[in-house]
Amino acid sequence: MINFFGFLIIVCGFFVPFLTGGKLPSIVFFWVGFLLLLWPNKYLLKFSPWPKWARIGLLLNIFGILLLLLFSGLMANAELSSSYFAYILLRTISWIFTPISNIFDLFFPYSQAKMPDGSIQFTISFLRGILTSFSNVLVYLGLGIIIGKLYSKRKRR
Repeated sequence: MINFFGFLIIVCGFFVPFLTGGKLPSIVFFWVGFLLLLWPNKYLLKFSPWPKWARIGLLLNIFGILLLLLFSGLMANAELSSSYFAYILLRTISWIFTPISNIFDLFFPYSQAKMPDGSIQFTISFLRGILTSFSNVLVYLGLGIIIGKLYSKRKRR
């Protein structure tokens, strides 16, 4: 039953930005939904290793995104915003933990407008945010499974 709720939460993640006006991020729904979907039960046997490794990959993604948000907040509130080293570090963390979003941004840049005060305004659609967030979560689920399979093969030798 928990797995079914996980599936419903994932589906809700696709609609929640439209319903809330973007106030709730869809990636949180994807995280919770996949954690519940991969919960061990009689269908996903407890001794099957791939759900465990997928959960580890998902937890790594959650940790990375929270680290990225923390570092971005520190950069915005401190004197680090003008530091080139801090910018490189932020971009590196961003490329590691949100690879699909960054690849998508590289090939299809945001539409932007220069404001009269010199600032730049970016426009990101809900659909783009939802699809890249979902894809980033899937990448980390897949990486967790691949690393788990490689680890178990190496452990057997």
